Amino acid sequence: MEQSADRQPNLIIFDSNIIQYTAHQKSANAFKKYIAELITRGFTFAISNITVYELLKGATQRTEAKMVSLLDEFYKFEIDESVLQYAAKLESVYKLEDIYPNEIEDGDKIIVVTALLSSGIILAANAMDFPVPFFKEVERQFITFEYGRERTRTIVVYLLQPQLDITEKRIAEVPQ
Repeated sequence: MEQSADRQPNLIIFDSNIIQYTAHQKSANAFKKYIAELITRGFTFAISNITVYELLKGATQRTEAKMVSLLDEFYKFEIDESVLQYAAKLESVYKLEDIYPNEIEDGDKIIVVTALLSSGIILAANAMDFPVPFFKEVERQFITFEYGRERTRTIVVYLLQPQLDITEKRIAEVPQ
């Protein structure tokens, strides 16, 4: 796997929770405003196909139609065997770091590998799914929106840079 260490990635892979907030009636405008600002800074966006599954599982027909329409706007990275093999290696590395399999969803591991393979960064609302030292925070944004009568809610979103060199080093350290 190759990634240019000196270039700042301009591709952002959305975690599924970002799309959920973008689709939610109360938070949509605030999230779309931040995404528009990222576009003006030259970023482009994509998702992993696992995001399609995560957002559609258990959805009502109406929610599914809304999500499919929204997801059609994104370039989608396919999940092929190399992605699955690398995600499995990542699971082994996380275990060595005492990050247990049930702490981080398989979908998040696939999103990680998608970002690694595409030299992208991840936009997520849950940084815990992307642990240090395997990720470096590039940016933190507080997104506030009206949640109810005279109530607001703030969601913290993170731009996270996968640390390929650290990940590759840890993979090489997995016992034979």
